[in-house]
Amino acid sequence: MSVRAVIAEVLEQRHKKVLMLEKVHNGLAELEMQLDSLQQMVAEVKEDPEDVPQDIIQFSSKMATPINTLQEEVVQLNASIVSLTKRFSKETINIGVAGKARQGKSTLLQKISG
Repeated sequence: MSVRAVIAEVLEQRHKKVLMLEKVHNGLAELEMQLDSLQQMVAEVKEDPEDVPQDIIQFSSKMATPINTLQEEVVQLNASIVSLTKRFSKETINIGVAGKARQGKSTLLQKISG
C-alpha cells in the first residue's frame, strides 16, 4: 500500500468519526445546561430554605460540590471533543520526521507530498 493510500485511508477514517464526535459534543452541551440548572436549583434552596422540606435541603447541600466538579469535568471534556472534531475535519494530516542530518528526511516528505 502506498504512502498516499495510507494517508487517504487515515483521513477517511477520521472523517467518519466527525459525525459521532459532533453527537457527543451536543450531548455534553445538553448535560452542561442540565447541570447548570441543577446548580441554580441548589442555590435557590440555599437562599430561601423556608418552604423546602429538610430532606431536600440536606440532599442539595450534599450534592452541591459533586455537581460543580462534574460540570467542570464536562466542560473540559467538551472542549477536548471540539478540538478533536476540528482536527478530524481537516483535509490534511501532520507528519513529523526526525533523524540525523542528510539522511533523506526532506526527500521522504517531498515524495509523500508530490
